[in-house]
Amino acid sequence: MKLTFFLIAVFLILLRFSYPRLELWFDHNEHGTMITRSGNNYIQGIWWSGKVRLSDDDQSIAEISPGGYLKFKENDTTMKAESDLQGKISYTLYNGLEELPLNDSGQRFVAAQIQKMIRFGFFGEERAKRIYQKGGVPALLAELSRIRMEGGRDPYLNLIFKADTLTAPQLIGLLQVIDSSDNTSGEQHLLSLFTRRWLHDSAVAQKWLSDVGHLHASYMEKDLLMNYIDTGLTADRFDAVLAVACRFESPNDQKEVYERLTELPSFRAHDSDYARPWLQAVGQIGPSYIKKDLLLRYLQTGSDRNDSLPVDQFDTVLAIAARFESPEDSKEIYEKLIGFPPRTDIEWVGLIRAVGVLGADYLKSDLLLKIAPKMPRNDTLVSVYRMSAKSIQGDMDYGRVMRAVE
Repeated sequence: MKLTFFLIAVFLILLRFSYPRLELWFDHNEHGTMITRSGNNYIQGIWWSGKVRLSDDDQSIAEISPGGYLKFKENDTTMKAESDLQGKISYTLYNGLEELPLNDSGQRFVAAQIQKMIRFGFFGEERAKRIYQKGGVPALLAELSRIRMEGGRDPYLNLIFKADTLTAPQLIGLLQVIDSSDNTSGEQHLLSLFTRRWLHDSAVAQKWLSDVGHLHASYMEKDLLMNYIDTGLTADRFDAVLAVACRFESPNDQKEVYERLTELPSFRAHDSDYARPWLQAVGQIGPSYIKKDLLLRYLQTGSDRNDSLPVDQFDTVLAIAARFESPEDSKEIYEKLIGFPPRTDIEWVGLIRAVGVLGADYLKSDLLLKIAPKMPRNDTLVSVYRMSAKSIQGDMDYGRVMRAVE
């Protein structure tokens, strides 16, 4: 155990020094520093003071407020643009080998550094507005793929989410961008901004659910799913919600989602399109007490019905309960099934045999005594009943159970 914790600590330390990180300081919007570091090796940095405006073609600096400056440094290369008190811009350019004059080669160097700053996320507010005015949402979506820094995408994303109308293909494109992020908490926030109107389209909803499943943090996925589940959930999306929840690392988070699903009208009617996949998902949960609670909730949804469970659902519930590690938990489910009661001889046989393999005599005898007055008295069921009764070791309990079917 100590070795495990030691290895984890070493891994985190190595990750801390090897993974690029953004260090960001602002005095206000027109003065600040943006630096990316990887371990002890400096990578990129931007320093600025004053308002900086790009040319419309993103190839040059159109304006810096008087007395302001913009400096970009990447390893050994440097570009610095300074504005005098009259607003005239002068440049200091260094390509790692020599200083460059502002000739054609120098202008190409300036343009290349500007493109690096754009990918870094700089100039975002101004560029996002300009791009949106020219090309609308499609242009913003196309631009997002260029931005490497998560925070640098925010101005573009903000405009997209404020757009009056977004088509299904645009929403799917937006979800593809969100899914490519390495910022899990940021992804969760963006996914939470999708309205029910946007998720009304089936293709958008399926992509959204897929993105939720990629968060790999069950408490985040759970919160999103809990807000998504409503009475309009179709069978295919019901299955998609289950597919996400089935991968949660926390059984308690799974339980919360499965409980919410039992509140759907179709589920309460024990519609097989909803109940069957739900039962299969419940059967995969680890702790039997959680499975028991969920099955009891499921069985309660049909307590006001005059008919019994559908055949496939009865058998599935019985099979799940038979695998519980706790016989007491199994007993609670069997009691509920007796109360429905089974409607075919096959169901009765399965239930009676399941009771017969319980470990403790008191569990078997209590359940068999409840079965006796409810089951049909035909030769097949009486024979199966007596076989289960023979597994009871105590003479007194055995005698009571046998007399119940005489």
